[in-house]
Amino acid sequence: MDKTSIVNEWLDFANKDISSAKYLLDMRPVPLEIICYHCEQAAEKALKGYLILHDMELDSDMQEAVIEADLVMGFILEKIKSLDAV
Repeated sequence: MDKTSIVNEWLDFANKDISSAKYLLDMRPVPLEIICYHCEQAAEKALKGYLILHDMELDSDMQEAVIEADLVMGFILEKIKSLDAV
């Protein structure tokens, strides 16, 4: 498989996550934590496609940033869940 096909595949995966998130917006109650999860997954997949396109790899600083972003996402999801409980 050539690089362009691989990048397109990652972007297709990202678009499917975004489509899933949009679909879930119509549910009641709105499953915000699942919607956030799909958005985060879409961002990661789009980033992976970008990195492949530009022949880049995650260096240790970028890996730390991804881990930090995951921690922030977890914190946000916990706050959303506590708001749903109110």
